[in-house]
Amino acid sequence: MALLIPLSLVAFSGAGLSFAQEADRVLTPGLWTISPPSGAEPLSAPRLMEILETRLPGMRLERLDLPERRQDTVMARLTDSRGQGRQVFVDPFRGEILGDRAASADPRNWLGDIHRSLVVGQAGRVVVIAASVGVIVLFILGWLGLRRRQGGDGAGRSHRWLVWAGVSLWSICAVSGVFAFALGHSLNDNTPPRGAAIGSADTLADACPGGAVDTVWWRDQGRVVVRCRDPGSLGPFGVRYDAGHGASSGAGLAEWLAAVHTGTVFGVGGRVLWFWGTLLLPLAMWLGLIAFWHRRQVRRRGGVGRLATGGDRE
Repeated sequence: MALLIPLSLVAFSGAGLSFAQEADRVLTPGLWTISPPSGAEPLSAPRLMEILETRLPGMRLERLDLPERRQDTVMARLTDSRGQGRQVFVDPFRGEILGDRAASADPRNWLGDIHRSLVVGQAGRVVVIAASVGVIVLFILGWLGLRRRQGGDGAGRSHRWLVWAGVSLWSICAVSGVFAFALGHSLNDNTPPRGAAIGSADTLADACPGGAVDTVWWRDQGRVVVRCRDPGSLGPFGVRYDAGHGASSGAGLAEWLAAVHTGTVFGVGGRVLWFWGTLLLPLAMWLGLIAFWHRRQVRRRGGVGRLATGGDRE
């Protein structure tokens, strides 16, 4: 019961993150979608950077997401003089700024804050990790306890299978996420990978030979991290980090673990599986809590019988 509230928050926010960007595109099409001119080529990353610096003086560029499709806009994250983050959406062909909003309005940001730390900082991060570990321990203790139980009706067996499936997927997500974080991956797209190759901003013009620039993160003193994506790649397959002058490094162990944690290692199908999988465990726990409450009510009324989902003899 103590684990149920933080677990539910982490599960539902994680499920929401699986398709948060797709939902945002549907709800705010004017920011994310354009009608590209026929035959035109999109502007380069250095040219887009110049446009943003000219039209938004005094704002620091932190991240630039290049479009995957011709009808997509460019999303730039900038910080103003007060340290407030904003998202600016740019037409990659015409260089026009189509709109902007506070970075906190992006569902990926506020869902991510809930998922990673329950919006309370480091203390919340500890609670999230402890809840994930606690659920796995609780499952092991429950599994050992099954050996002392006899029988069980169809509802009880169905509930146990639901718990098995939920904990299995949850364990994969939890373990891969904890180890990815321990290896230096922030699990936050606004923060560049710690171990990636770093180059100068001047290398943007020649970045990602043979591939496409996916995301650029800016560090202090004009240095950048450039993530490249080879054509047709999924998850960490084909992802590399450009250091300029033809040098690059592939996705490291932390990036692989992060891709497993989010399900992107299996493409869209993995995200769908993770979406439903993360909801199974809190659903099973809520059903178990309801069954526990029902048993208490039966005892108080002086009734005897079997718990519908547990199969215990009373």
